[in-house]
Amino acid sequence: MHKDNGNVLFLILIAVALFAALSYAVTSSSRSGGSDPNKETNAIQAATIIQYATSIAGGITRLRASGACTPEQISFDNPISLAAGNDFINPDAPSDYSCHLFHPNGGNVIFQVPEGVKDYKGIPASTHIIFSAVSVPGIGTSEPDLLFVIYGGIPRDMCTEINRKLGVITNGDTKPEFGTDGGPPSFRGDYGSGDNSMDLEFEPTDIYPPSFCPYDAEHTDEPNKGGLIYVLMQR
Repeated sequence: MHKDNGNVLFLILIAVALFAALSYAVTSSSRSGGSDPNKETNAIQAATIIQYATSIAGGITRLRASGACTPEQISFDNPISLAAGNDFINPDAPSDYSCHLFHPNGGNVIFQVPEGVKDYKGIPASTHIIFSAVSVPGIGTSEPDLLFVIYGGIPRDMCTEINRKLGVITNGDTKPEFGTDGGPPSFRGDYGSGDNSMDLEFEPTDIYPPSFCPYDAEHTDEPNKGGLIYVLMQR
């Protein structure tokens, strides 16, 4: 008799444990189902953009660390720029491609358009990928800095997430801003005069890291008007 009671108690305890486990699973599923998919997508794509920019910076470091490439010899030739009219051909780059960022003989970085970078029509914005030498206020000296730029094509929420990950204090709600009436000059080995052609605007009391995501000041209500300023080399 006591043995039967023990078996019943044991079965009851198992049933209670299974019920608790099932309740926890249902609760967890309900919580995950209520998450914002757009927020999760923005976080993933923001991380992907930053990771790609970091890989480009790493390629530049390898080119310079080899001792074979001066900053003026670095070439950003890539499949997109070649199709668009050779925007980034550097005539001072060695003919063996040893200073080409997107070539196996050089930096060996794979050119890509990060997922989530789209124009105002929602089309992947490959032409918004720019490499330029522009003087960014508060970064390095007054000499132009070597930049990786995504010139528009980033939604505002993703821009805000990029800024959060990069440590921008204002988190990109209104500033930093930039204009998209004309893109920065393509880098072909000439650092030029260092004019700030991107019309960057900052809150004067804020401190920004070397890289950040500004939003177009004149088209704040239009989609995909955010950009990326990622400093590859300060001067």
